Amino acid sequence: MVALAACGSGSGVDGDKQITGLNDEEIHDLCDYIVDVHGPSRTIDCGTTMLTVGGLDPDACFAETIAFQSRYPACGATVADKEACEQAIANASDSQLCSGDGVVPAVCDPLLTVECSGR
Repeated sequence: MVALAACGSGSGVDGDKQITGLNDEEIHDLCDYIVDVHGPSRTIDCGTTMLTVGGLDPDACFAETIAFQSRYPACGATVADKEACEQAIANASDSQLCSGDGVVPAVCDPLLTVECSGR
């Protein structure tokens, strides 16, 4: 599915739909996409520490999304925003992940508003 995601097919959920408005099936589809984008768990040697990336749990993603919907009902972020953010994070280089540089790309900004993150 990652190869398809690169072509823009994403999760199959309407990209204009707000995350807070997703039903259970759409959340499962979005979470399956996110898990696929991040790929299997792998460990990066950052010199002084080891960093584990990928290997996301679709059930945990589902539960976190349900909690997000309850916690941030005024969030206007869309499925397309979430997919773009997750893709950008998954595409970060090992050196970016180790340094923290670029770990939260600008494309993630719609998910970091006060309405969506409480900050």
